Amino acid sequence: MKRFWIIFTIFILFLIPYIGKTQTIEERHVRLYLPAIEKVDEKERGVLAILDIYVRKGNGHIFIDTMPLTEVDTQSSARIAREVVSSILDIDFDEYDLFFVIKSNAPIVGGPSAGAAMTVGLLAAMLNLSVRNDVIMTGTINIDSTIGQVGGILEKAHAAAHHNFSVFLIPKGQRNYNGIDVVSYAKEKWNISVIEVENVKDALKYFTGFEIKTKKYEFKENEEVKKAMKEIAENYIKDVEKRIENAEKRMKRLVLDYSNENALRSLINSQKEKLNETKKLFDKGRYYSSSSYSFSIGIEIAYIENLLDFLENNRKKSIIENKLKNIEILLINLTDKIEK
Repeated sequence: MKRFWIIFTIFILFLIPYIGKTQTIEERHVRLYLPAIEKVDEKERGVLAILDIYVRKGNGHIFIDTMPLTEVDTQSSARIAREVVSSILDIDFDEYDLFFVIKSNAPIVGGPSAGAAMTVGLLAAMLNLSVRNDVIMTGTINIDSTIGQVGGILEKAHAAAHHNFSVFLIPKGQRNYNGIDVVSYAKEKWNISVIEVENVKDALKYFTGFEIKTKKYEFKENEEVKKAMKEIAENYIKDVEKRIENAEKRMKRLVLDYSNENALRSLINSQKEKLNETKKLFDKGRYYSSSSYSFSIGIEIAYIENLLDFLENNRKKSIIENKLKNIEILLINLTDKIEK
C-alpha cells in the first residue's frame, strides 16, 4: 500500500507542470515588446511598441486595436498567427476571441514585422507560459511557421539596446545587413545579443524556455509528390500574380488623395516584393516553401481587395450623391423659371 501511494504521488507531481497548460481558458494575457521603425527628417530610426495579446472565451473573432495608426497588413499578420498556432497546438479557435493591442509613439505601426512576435505571444498565451521581459524580436510570419525577413534590422537592434533588452531575435539569414555583421556590431557597440531564429518554435524557447517537441520523420523525396507540389506552387504563384495585377489596375482607376494612394501602393508593392522572393524559392525547387509563401501573400491580398472594395463603394456613393445634388439643383432652377 505504501508503495502505491509513493507511485501515485510521483505520478501527480509529474502531471503538475502540464495542468496549467491544458486547463480551460477563461482569459489569458501576454505582453511583448516590438522594435518598430519611424521616419524622422527622411531618416529611419528604431522605436519601441507594446504588444498586448488577450485570449478570451468567444466565437472565433479577431480584434485589433492600434494606437495611433496601423497598416492593413497588421490584420493579415494576426490571422496568419492564429492559423500557425492552431496548426502547431492542434487547437480550434472557434471558441476563442483574440485581441491584439499595439501601442507605439511612432505615427504608423506596420503589421508585417510584428507577425512573428504576434505568433509567439499567442503561443505563450495558449500554453499559459510566462515570457521574459528582456527578449524582443522582429520578423514576419509565414503560414509554415517560419519567420520572414524584414527591414531596419540595425535600427531596431539599437532601439532594443536603448530600452535595456538583452536579447534581440531576428529572422534567419539577416545577420549580415547592408554589409554589417549585426551580431558582432550590436554586441560590441550596445552589448545586446542578436540571435537568428528560423521559426516561431525556436523563438518561443528564447522567450519562455519551453520547447515544443515534434517527432522527426525520415522523408525520401518522391518524384510524383515533387511534381504535384511543383504544380500546386505554380498555380499559387499565377493566382497571386494575377490578383496583384488586378489590384494595381483597380487602384489606378480610383481617384484617391495622396495619403490613401501612397498607403495602398505601399501595400501592393510589399506583396510584389514577397512574390519575387516566392519565385526565387520556386526556381530553387523549394516548392512547399513557395506554396506556403504564396498562400500568405494570398491572405494579405484579400485585405487589399477588401480595402479596394470599400474605396470603390465610397466613390460610387460619392458619384451618386453628386448626381442627385445636380438633379436637385436642376429641379430648383426649373421651378424658379416656371414660377417666373
